[in-house]
Amino acid sequence: MFKSEPLHIVEDSDFRALSIAKDKFNRKYVKEVLFKLVEIVEVRIVAAISGNVGDIMFDGWSRQGTHYVGLFVIFMRKVDFLYRRHQAVKEELCMPLLSVCPMATAVFDTDESLNEEQTVNFTEAVDFSAKAHVEHFKSVFLSFYSIDLPEWVVCAIANNCSTNHAIGRLLNVPFIGYRSHKLNLQVEQMV
Repeated sequence: MFKSEPLHIVEDSDFRALSIAKDKFNRKYVKEVLFKLVEIVEVRIVAAISGNVGDIMFDGWSRQGTHYVGLFVIFMRKVDFLYRRHQAVKEELCMPLLSVCPMATAVFDTDESLNEEQTVNFTEAVDFSAKAHVEHFKSVFLSFYSIDLPEWVVCAIANNCSTNHAIGRLLNVPFIGYRSHKLNLQVEQMV
């Protein structure tokens, strides 16, 4: 997808007319390739983070009743290279994105007896607690990457709010707040 075109451009007749693989290049094919790419990236991330320890960096946001969390890992990876005909090793900073997904969503019930389309059950709404975040992080590490989060993580990095500080305490690791977020809070307080 050149020039930041949306994925659905493959269904455009003009785009397909200019494509070399006219018959193969469609929405279904692009979707298959993307799913295969996800599997390849997951395997490479597992290989890179296995045997290392590092930090987690995360941020959350809500939109239309769904709470999303982006989760990065930060670690140093050893890289072999040749330097003046000699084998050398250096450390390289790696920061792959592990997941961007909703933690939980409100449950939509359909009551057929009332002929209503959908009602929202807010008793099942999103839990924004530190415990819920930690459980989400653990499930991402374990289900996708087969890594035990408490053994891997050394530090938690996120913006400064009480929930994020509590996440660091629950993981029993130091918490580092974003400096830019601290500056933003100070400017808002002065204005």
